[in-house]
Parts: sequence; C-alpha cells; structure tokens
Amino acid sequence: MNNCLQTIAWVVALALAPTCHGKDLNEALMTESTLVLPAPDLAKLQTQGEQSSGAYRYGTVIPVESFGVTDKSLPNWTQDEKGDWHWQYEVASPGARLLEFHFSSLKLPEGARLTIRGEGEENFRVVESHEAINESVHSPFVAGDRATLELFAPNGSRDATALILASVTHGFRDLFRPETRSKSATCNIDVACSEGNNWRNQIASVVLYTFKENGSQYSCTATLLANTSNTKSLQLLTARHCINSKTTAETVVAYWNYQSTTCRASDANSVDNMAALGRNNHAKAQTGGAEFLASKLSTDFALIRLKTALPAGVSPFFSGWNRGNNAPDKTVGIHHPSGHEKRIASDGNKPVIAGAGDSAWKVDWDKGTVQEGSSGSGLWDQNKRLVGQLGGSDGSICHPISYYGRLSKSWDGLSGWLDPKKTGATAKDGYSW
Repeated sequence: MNNCLQTIAWVVALALAPTCHGKDLNEALMTESTLVLPAPDLAKLQTQGEQSSGAYRYGTVIPVESFGVTDKSLPNWTQDEKGDWHWQYEVASPGARLLEFHFSSLKLPEGARLTIRGEGEENFRVVESHEAINESVHSPFVAGDRATLELFAPNGSRDATALILASVTHGFRDLFRPETRSKSATCNIDVACSEGNNWRNQIASVVLYTFKENGSQYSCTATLLANTSNTKSLQLLTARHCINSKTTAETVVAYWNYQSTTCRASDANSVDNMAALGRNNHAKAQTGGAEFLASKLSTDFALIRLKTALPAGVSPFFSGWNRGNNAPDKTVGIHHPSGHEKRIASDGNKPVIAGAGDSAWKVDWDKGTVQEGSSGSGLWDQNKRLVGQLGGSDGSICHPISYYGRLSKSWDGLSGWLDPKKTGATAKDGYSW
C-alpha cells in the first residue's frame, strides 16, 4: 500500500501505527474489508511470557482507535430479503495464536448479535444483547491470527446497533492448544483421574478466567463460593495479585467446564476433542466482566462477582468454606496450571501456618503441583470446605512449597459477602446450582 492509510468512506486511526512503509506488515494496513494490525516482537513476548509473576501471561494488547460502526450511513451494511441487516469486517494480527477483542462500545438491541468468526469449524464466538450490558465488552478468544467481526441487526434496529473496537489481544500462546504453549508439568493430575472422584462438586466450582493488565493478557484460577443466605450470586475467590482493581475486574472473561473428559498420562501433551475444546462445545465462555468486591494485600485474596448470567449448559457448584483457625488434617488444590485443563493436587499432611502475621497455609504436595495460572485457586480441607486461595510457590516445579492465604485471616474483608445475614458461621457447606 503506497498511501500511509488509504482513505475510504470511514477512517481507521491506529495508535501504534502513525506511519506505514510499503508492504511491511509491522505497520497497520487497511482495505475496505480488512484491518491488519502491527505485528509485535514475538521473540521478546515469548521471553517475557516465561517470566514468573503468578498469573499466566499469554497475550499482548494492541490498542486501536476510532474503528467502528456507529451510523447508518456507514458502508458495509447489507440487507437480506427479510429486511434484516448484516455488517462484517476482518481483523488480522500476523503470527497470533489467538485473538481477543475489546469493544469500548457495543450496543446490541434485542435480537441483535455480534459473531466473532475465526478460521475453521467450531472457531467462533457469539455475543448476545444480554451480554453487552455495559457497552464495554471483552470478548472470548478465537484461535488463529485472523477473525471476521459480523453484526446482525433485525429489521428496524440497525440505527440502534453500534460497535467501537478499542483493542485487540495478540495471543502469542494459545490457551487451549498445548502444542503452541509450554505444557503443564508432568506431575499434574487431570481431575478426570481417580484422584478427583471424591471431589466432583468442588471441581465444578473452579473456573479459569482471563484478564487484561498493563497492556498484557493473563489467566488465573478462581472458585465459586457459597454464602450463608444460599443465594446464587456468582462470587469468585481468587488472588489479589491477579485482580486488584475495579478496572481489571471489568476485563474478566470466565471459562467454565474446562477440563479433560478422560484421565490422561501425566506426560500427555494432547487434548481430547481438540476442535471443540475451549471453544463452543466444551469450555463455556462468560463475558460481561466482573465487579471488584473486596481484597486484602496481606493474604493476597480478591473477591469478584460476575455481572452476567451463566452460559447455557453450565451448572456449577457453590463451594463450602471453613474460616476456622485449626489446621486441616489434609488438603486438596484444584486449579488451571498455565492455562491448561483443570488439575488436582493433594497433600496427606497438615499444612503449616506461615507468613507475616500467620497469614498463609504452607503446603508441600504429595501428588500433583501448581504453576503459573494456578494463582487464586482454592485449598480444601478433609471436609471439602475451602480454607484459602493460592498466593505463590517456591521450589522446583514438581515439588513446590505452596502458600495459600488463610480464609480466617481474610474474613474481615469477606464476611459481608459470604455471611450477609451476619450469622457468625465459622463454616458453611456447599450447594448446587
């Protein structure tokens, strides 16, 4: 392209591409049907992604300015024989393993929808009108480096439909395709294995979620908690070093039911049902972000509440909890290491109280392990009640010492949400959806 940004009926201005030079895809290119984003330094990103921070870093966020559909006079709309309206535009980020989109404004009147369609079957996401409740929407991912944004507006609703793209996440690792990312440690154990048989309810309370922070995209783990009023409020316990502000919580996308259906060998680097896993038929994505409810630095906990309804087909468990001071006889951890399918770890010994102010449980695993992305995951006692959340680990990857913020030391920040009726309960059993 000889002109820096080709002039068409509407203007696309890219913050990261003030100039362009010929056919080099490191600068933004645009046609009437495709936007190609500037390619990031993949070698640098891969190196940075290996640096441990607790959360699992897998993508970089590329800002986009003034790109969208806000007026009926703009081109690319077509009308079908029923009078319904359709609009589409392609976005590419060369070399990406996956793409995610942040829309600063997404207005979808009743019956309207946005489809984000990647290449290949089962590689698409649909955002319905009830998921665009706050206008600012962070989408689930699609695999690959190219996706088509497709708007559908029923007859008579086109003028009320709007889309403004604010940024695109260039995933330099694909969360759901192990051959493109560092696989989880060989000592990890699938929840489908026999070790998970007595923990099916607790397994159903665990969710992988993604979020944006300081220009990067990460994944961590959270647990859906019960409350003394037995309500179905979608309150998730996780780590403060993952979610530490209202702004970050608003970027959350949750993925439910992300686990293998079979018990695989400990060194397996494959997934079952690859085409569907993590897309539309297996891991169910929940958009709409979350509210930031509470946190505490000393115990590294954060409590968030998902804003939208659960996706169809998801029936999670609300995990019970124990805020007592006595050390459990034995413990279990359930988590998503390195953005992988759900895993389980166990320790047959009592955890040791550790940390400044006795803020943590110190656990030395007998079976399994935890890794980046496991951050925020729960620790359960022998009575299947959660007693803390993962803050960090040290030691070798398959023999780490793990530290969990104690629920008892976090209770002053959690009590109003987990015991809203002020019953004074020190323990609570879980319940089903």
